[in-house]
Amino acid sequence: TLTPTSGFTINGTVWALNGTTSYTVTAGTNSGYIPVNLKFTTGGWNLAGETHYIYDGMTVIQERDQNNVPTVTYTRGNDLSGTLQGAGGIGGLLARTDLTASTPTHAYYHADGNGNITALVNGQQTVVARYLYDPFGNTLSKSGPLADANVYRFSSKECDAGSTLYYYGYRFYSPGLQRWPNRDPIGEFGGLNLYSFVNNDPVIWIDRFGLAVVGTPVQIPPGGQHIVCRGGKLVVQNNNKGPDSKCSQAHEEQHINDWKKRYGDDLCKGVKDGYLPVGGDGYAEFLRQSECDAYKAGKKCRDDLLKRCNAKDQAAIQAGIDRDKEQLEEHGCE
Repeated sequence: TLTPTSGFTINGTVWALNGTTSYTVTAGTNSGYIPVNLKFTTGGWNLAGETHYIYDGMTVIQERDQNNVPTVTYTRGNDLSGTLQGAGGIGGLLARTDLTASTPTHAYYHADGNGNITALVNGQQTVVARYLYDPFGNTLSKSGPLADANVYRFSSKECDAGSTLYYYGYRFYSPGLQRWPNRDPIGEFGGLNLYSFVNNDPVIWIDRFGLAVVGTPVQIPPGGQHIVCRGGKLVVQNNNKGPDSKCSQAHEEQHINDWKKRYGDDLCKGVKDGYLPVGGDGYAEFLRQSECDAYKAGKKCRDDLLKRCNAKDQAAIQAGIDRDKEQLEEHGCE
């Protein structure tokens, strides 16, 4: 917070004190738009306050003033991923503790299925803040004594009241524009649209930190053959006990290679065991191509295996080859 100390001139435009807290133009222009570059020729500013943030990973757990005195503490639990930060803290806020008074006061967060904060209640179960958003995060209504003081709202992210921008960690998001104001840090490698917010579909997808679109990590069924996050790593879940088990393994290992190329080696960091991150720009085509690569790898393995297997395993292996052919055709693979 900056407070002017006296009248001053910015870019040739004279500003004068209006009342006790605001300044208005008195000369130099009659334009409604005045570019300001904060290069003062007269006057100055006094620092009225600061907010220091204490982070745990990528999520804020406390705010402090310029004297390093705690003012607000945030209690967090599991977010939409089922872990503390697998979904970037979205949906994981539990409580807000105001430490500015002699007796700390607590308010407890409520969120919808997408992790958007919809209300806070105090210790007497009284609603002290309530929010309503459109799908892209524009605030349609807010009410209650804590509605302005609480800054964590859409996607459980911090909202800057002056600009209405939401801070995701690596980028700011503008609900009014329904996109990121600045381009994707990795350029076209993240898709042709450098400013698109969660595939233009925030009802389904989320973005943890302003870097990549992900859906809420989906739970993988315990049976069958899949790739899945376990212990922070992407591994193969292979329940094929037949003679072509290693070919099912080859199929899933191809998926692992594709997933790491798309999402990075740390895609399972913070993701609950038994879940798998999905989604992103062009996800449907990515999944189709990954299935093509995986079925080709499985078929090649079975073709080789069929040439040297014993008679009793031939039928099972041939059945696997037939399934691979069927799936390659179904997915339109070349």
